[in-house]
Amino acid sequence: MLALPYAQAGMGWILGPVCFLLFAWITQFTAQLLVDLYVIDGRRMRTFPEMIDYTMGKKGMIVLGILQQSNLVLTALAYTITAAQSMAGVGKLAAGPDATGDEWYTKSWPMGVIFGGVQLFFSQLPNLESFWWASAIGAVMSLGYSCIALGFGIAYHGTEGGIEPMQFGSTAATVWNVLNSIGAVLFAYSFAMILLEIQDTLADTPIRPEKKKVATTGPVTSMKWAVNMSVGVMTAFYCAISWSVFASLGYKQTGFVLDDYAGIAPNWVLYMAYVMVIVHLVPAYQIWSQPHFAMAEEWIDRAVFKERIPYVYVRLGYRVLYGGL
Repeated sequence: MLALPYAQAGMGWILGPVCFLLFAWITQFTAQLLVDLYVIDGRRMRTFPEMIDYTMGKKGMIVLGILQQSNLVLTALAYTITAAQSMAGVGKLAAGPDATGDEWYTKSWPMGVIFGGVQLFFSQLPNLESFWWASAIGAVMSLGYSCIALGFGIAYHGTEGGIEPMQFGSTAATVWNVLNSIGAVLFAYSFAMILLEIQDTLADTPIRPEKKKVATTGPVTSMKWAVNMSVGVMTAFYCAISWSVFASLGYKQTGFVLDDYAGIAPNWVLYMAYVMVIVHLVPAYQIWSQPHFAMAEEWIDRAVFKERIPYVYVRLGYRVLYGGL
């Protein structure tokens, strides 16, 4: 969400809204299909690689599994960068106008190291079920800073922006920025990469006999409702924030909406928004990393150590190495 107003500026008033609404529909449609694949022939597909292995065989599982795992790692990296940028934003506000800019707490890389150290601790929680409380806190924080960003766009309203995309020095640079903007919108709808893993955390409920449709398990029915609701709420927030901020700032954006209002909005509101981002990204990092941990550690345990050492040592070693890198 934090980069979406910049993406809107990169696409302009025509392509931007089309991309938001088109990708929302594609996400909702394909996510519903994926939810149905949680149960195949009466068997539960607890992970995305397991489902691919069952439906497409080993070759499909290897190819698509690599794509999924790569995206999980890159998403965790993106969250680390965003958290570090937010922590540095807090440092800049605390330093005040007299800061030279050389202070360590105003730079992103030391903050990234601190954030990684926090993740070393949280990564030792065994699975996604252990994060239900952190996920709930993260959802509240996400809603909070999204409302603040929307409030900025409304409070400092304007009539900036134009139909054309953000212009750069050359046609190639402009086209490249448009493609990056489209990618940013796609990234905002990327939850389907871990949809089955999240679905597997839902409790099962018995099927009501009066239903005459094809029998489904509780997690399928619940997840379909959750997908419809979440995609609708996400799209409403994405569009409202991106369009209002674009109308407010136009093409004068840096790519991080909170930084763009530094010096304009009250500092205490910015403090609150930055902290909400940081608190949100702590569990978000783990939610995207836990499926990768599970697959990587299982493979290391079987292929490398031949199940000769306790699994807890494999988990401890790999997660410390992952967080350190």
